Amino acid sequence: MYLIHLHLAPHPVGLPLPEDTAAVVTDAVRPGSGVVRHVTVHPADGHGLVVGLYVAADGPEQAEAAARVTWWRAVAARPRLGGWPLLSTELAMTLDRTP
Repeated sequence: MYLIHLHLAPHPVGLPLPEDTAAVVTDAVRPGSGVVRHVTVHPADGHGLVVGLYVAADGPEQAEAAARVTWWRAVAARPRLGGWPLLSTELAMTLDRTP
């Protein structure tokens, strides 16, 4: 299990991210994608925002890809979210699920 951070740039005219962004991203989770239906949104260090997604995947690259696909599905469902450019994805944490 991986915690993936999607780093978003600030909106070009300074708009705040919609309050329901986490819910919209959660609703965009595709069954079988490995993305756990728990999404967080918080300010990044400095400028911009971070959307955090927990993803069960075979490796970090697959987890990052699943997180990006989920973000783009959210943008397709709510095109207004496209105003916050996706800068990068980052493996924030690996969670060991073994006892």
